[in-house]
Amino acid sequence: MERKQSARAIKTKQKLLDAVGHILETEGFTELKVTKIEGASGVDKKLIYFHFGDFDNLIKEYLRSKDFWLNHKAAPENFDKEDVKGILNDQFNQIYESDLLKQMIIWELAGNNDVLKGIVHEREELGNQLIGAVTSINNFKQDAPPLFALLVAGIYYLNTHARAVGTTFCGLNIKEETDRKRVVECINKLVDELD
Repeated sequence: MERKQSARAIKTKQKLLDAVGHILETEGFTELKVTKIEGASGVDKKLIYFHFGDFDNLIKEYLRSKDFWLNHKAAPENFDKEDVKGILNDQFNQIYESDLLKQMIIWELAGNNDVLKGIVHEREELGNQLIGAVTSINNFKQDAPPLFALLVAGIYYLNTHARAVGTTFCGLNIKEETDRKRVVECINKLVDELD
């Protein structure tokens, strides 16, 4: 039986989660430390362990709450091409709009961190479920997973490249609305070709 949390406990947990977000946004992943979270939240570090079990679980909960795939509500049993296009378009737009999501991808690629590996693994499991549901329901003639891999990798790369480098990629500047629209239209065309 799950115990009901008091309003005070919920507020304390949120302070700790907000402190994680603040440190990530201002100092980066490598600066996430118990003492910094304690200082930024104004909450005794012992409460990290009380509410989350350990430091890694606090970080995981924060990252899960921000991850696109882990928060996407989908009903795979009713998928069609429009749902697939919607998910990929939402992902493209959410990553574009969130510096934190772009930075999470960069940290995942740059580091050898168990917390980040766990998030990547969870995301991969969910992604595979969605791809499996889409391909079995729609009976795609082509091998859809490589196309989805290229689309999702492209979405990640275009957005992180724009943040990290700030220049065009293949003549596209996704900081420009017209180029973002071109990318979304191309994603839609590719998904439409999956028959």
